[in-house]
Amino acid sequence: MIRILASIVVALALLLGYAMWAKSHAQAEAEKAVAAQDLAESTLAAVERARKSEQAKAKQLETIAAQYEQDKADAQDKASTVAAGVADGTLQLRMEWAGCETQRLSDAAASASQSDGGAGDRAASAGRIIRAAAAADAQVRGLQAVVKADRQ
Repeated sequence: MIRILASIVVALALLLGYAMWAKSHAQAEAEKAVAAQDLAESTLAAVERARKSEQAKAKQLETIAAQYEQDKADAQDKASTVAAGVADGTLQLRMEWAGCETQRLSDAAASASQSDGGAGDRAASAGRIIRAAAAADAQVRGLQAVVKADRQ
């Protein structure tokens, strides 16, 4: 009879041990599932933040690009205005550009029979110079805007 009681006590102890292990195992699995869900939610939130940041940056760069294109068009308009002004006499070249005129007068006297395209060439050159300078300024402003946007 003592053996039977001892066997029953051992069996109950084993059963109680298994029940406690199963409970702690189930609790560990539940905690693991909660941790996995928390990780998934935080990953989703991080992806959303990154997507919003990327979209904002893309919009900012799009605005910068549009401004750059507008500045290039303005540079072309400015060049055309300067070239037309020099050609019709409403604008005059600065002295360092006009100094070439004395040489051109000597050349004109030497070749009076040739048509004078110099004035038109000067006007066109002035327009090209203004356009190149304005386009370079626009490019610098655009690149600086990109760098500033990237640093934000």
